[in-house]
Amino acid sequence: MQNITHKFILKHQINGDGTRSIIFRVTVDRKSIYIFTGVRIHEKNFDSKKLAKGFKSAEDFNIILYPYREKLFSFISESAHNKTKILPEDVKKLYDDKTNAEPIDFYSYCDKILNTEGKTLRSSTMKLHKQRIKQLKEYTPVLTFDRIDRSWLVNYENHLKFVVKNDTNTIHAKMRFIRTYINKAIRDGIIKDYVFKQYRLKTKPTKKRFLPLDELKELEDLYLKTTSFHVKKTLQYFLFGCYTALRYGDLKKICWDDIKNDTICMTTEKTGIITNIPLNNRIRSVLPERKNDKVLIFDVPTNQVGNRSLKDIQEIAKVKTKLSFHVARHTFATIALNKGMSMSALSRLMGHTTSGSTEVYTKITDTKLIEEMKIWDNI
Repeated sequence: MQNITHKFILKHQINGDGTRSIIFRVTVDRKSIYIFTGVRIHEKNFDSKKLAKGFKSAEDFNIILYPYREKLFSFISESAHNKTKILPEDVKKLYDDKTNAEPIDFYSYCDKILNTEGKTLRSSTMKLHKQRIKQLKEYTPVLTFDRIDRSWLVNYENHLKFVVKNDTNTIHAKMRFIRTYINKAIRDGIIKDYVFKQYRLKTKPTKKRFLPLDELKELEDLYLKTTSFHVKKTLQYFLFGCYTALRYGDLKKICWDDIKNDTICMTTEKTGIITNIPLNNRIRSVLPERKNDKVLIFDVPTNQVGNRSLKDIQEIAKVKTKLSFHVARHTFATIALNKGMSMSALSRLMGHTTSGSTEVYTKITDTKLIEEMKIWDNI
């Protein structure tokens, strides 16, 4: 009778996230074959017999690991029935066979892409991708490509909608993230089937928030009258954004040497194009005292911290519009259009690469249309 044993073991190498890969070891007549499962786990949560244990999602891990043993048991049973001897190479072929290929871990593939192609991403985009992966792991700790089918996508959408309470467009962004890596996997020959043929991404139009002119003036008055250093500092860079349309990422990095000949000249972080914004009196009114050219003009905090400060300012100023860095940029566009700025000038000042990016603001300038229609009252 042949001596065939099996055991799940951990790879010695520790991954960057502190986990170790699980290997299925099969020994045939003292010769071992090592099969990589693609599953990674923290050592404290692993037992060679009970496999994943001691945490909420342990069974999700084991659902992937159990078939490795079942496949071996079936093979041994079939060989015994046929009275054929099992060779080590037979076991290797059993798991190497393309039709029985081991599932490929989605998270490991994402990590690989981020470690290579991620070098071209902006730091904020890299951070967002890692956040998306973390959120996915909270929902499905072990995720292989073959598990991502239409049913899984629908279930994840429902989880985001009813449990996480995300709105339609936030869900759209998170599903689009998955689609990005599905497309890369198809490109790399990892998978063949495009699951998004059976699943349609959903989105809905959103109305951009902006400050009407009267509320902008309320914030300007607060900036002049406040005795709070924190409020004044926050309003300083927020109003600068309202007057220049600079994005949060550009506000954070603008230096004094970006201002030459009374013009802000800088390469935008998002699009990588050069934008030129002439200074006017309003912009000058919120510029701090000039320092060394290489010094940042504003000490801008993280987006989350800044938006919390703006929430406090909204309550102090008693304005209805919910304040954020995005609101500053949208405020510039809508007020500029309402005051008669041309679309071509607005497009250049905002650093848009397509006319469509600018035209979206024409949909939210109803005040301008109302005023224009009043010409009929004077005929």
